[in-house]
Amino acid sequence: METVAVAHRAGNGLFALRQAEAAGAQLIEVDVHLFHSRLEARHLKTVGPLRLYWDRWEVRPPSTPIVAFEDLLASTNHPLLIDLKGGAGSLGGRVAEAVEGRVGTTWICSRRWGHLEPLRGRPANRRHHQQQRHNSIDLYY
Repeated sequence: METVAVAHRAGNGLFALRQAEAAGAQLIEVDVHLFHSRLEARHLKTVGPLRLYWDRWEVRPPSTPIVAFEDLLASTNHPLLIDLKGGAGSLGGRVAEAVEGRVGTTWICSRRWGHLEPLRGRPANRRHHQQQRHNSIDLYY
């Protein structure tokens, strides 16, 4: 059995990303949202179209620093697990474009299977993982 050490949410900020790389994480997970036409690396949700960020245990102001997904990609070749978040229909296609030609290994997953459709037909060196509740299906293209 192969075990992989995943640094959960460590890709949502550049400082945490560097810590995970230094700690020897084999895979770094990053949550990606599409907000106002911008790909953002963050776990926090927004209140509709407002730049007010929240999650179960916290609320953050609009001034909260948010990393642009493209900046995060440019800062590392470390293997990434990209978790597509939110309901934006074009999210999968935008992320597929952003990771095209990336040197590091890239895994992409989403609870919303429709986000993964734009990834079909992409180069075979990428693995796409779909999850729904506690069941999962690995798809290799």
